[in-house]
Amino acid sequence: MTTREVTKREDGAGALARLPDGYMESFPEGYDESDHVLPFVSIIQPNSSAEKKALGKEGQYVSKDGTAYEMLRFVLVSCQYTRGLPNEFEGHNTDRPMWKCFSSNRRLGYPNIDIEELFGDEEPEYQYDPAGTAVVECVKCPHFADEKNWIKKGCRYSYTLRAWDLEAQRPFAFFVKGTGIGPIKAAVIDRVTPRIAGRDAQGNPKIISPERPFWWAEIEMTTRIREDKGSYYVPVVRVARDLTEAEMQPFAEMHGVVREAPLDIQEQAAFAIDED
Repeated sequence: MTTREVTKREDGAGALARLPDGYMESFPEGYDESDHVLPFVSIIQPNSSAEKKALGKEGQYVSKDGTAYEMLRFVLVSCQYTRGLPNEFEGHNTDRPMWKCFSSNRRLGYPNIDIEELFGDEEPEYQYDPAGTAVVECVKCPHFADEKNWIKKGCRYSYTLRAWDLEAQRPFAFFVKGTGIGPIKAAVIDRVTPRIAGRDAQGNPKIISPERPFWWAEIEMTTRIREDKGSYYVPVVRVARDLTEAEMQPFAEMHGVVREAPLDIQEQAAFAIDED
């Protein structure tokens, strides 16, 4: 059987990918990026499920396909700025939703429990999205200022990194919350996020462009263990090197696709996110 090269790895990692002649012609017209999801990569924690622990060692990064890493090497392609009001963690064998309310854009929150239970006497105005799901405008929510007021069990900021795995040569997602935010914010988020420097005469914010585009560098993440209020692993982040303009170009070109790619929501809820 004859074969042809379809992808060449420039960094020497992994085997050369080869497919039989005519293989690509077997796909129907109409397949596109909607046929893919971004898989989550996460840390195996001491309290992770048995299913997850079977894929690697505690403290390793792992994806659901069983790929485990001592070090995660990636280029950040996009970042989703999220926030949520978490439920108490009750273990992995529970039907209780992870979030009482979660927003994928810090604009609209999607309550997962009864509105009255969520807000009590401070019930905000809520509306319905096109699918008929109840949503709350974050700015009108009683929990809107929880992050700035450091309300520990309130609605706190989180991030979903959308990145390119330099080992597996494919995109992935990494969810950041709790104690993982500090190191990632200092090394990465702070540099790629615009700043507000006061307001103009009309009260509009003055926006300063970010220091770097998302994809400015190759980033390495290992883990270390923390033993305050139990043992758990947190990311250790290092900017390995800045990329050249030529090296950044492919990531700039894939930004739009990776930014809009659907996430493996089932994996996010059931597999990828453990309690710190």
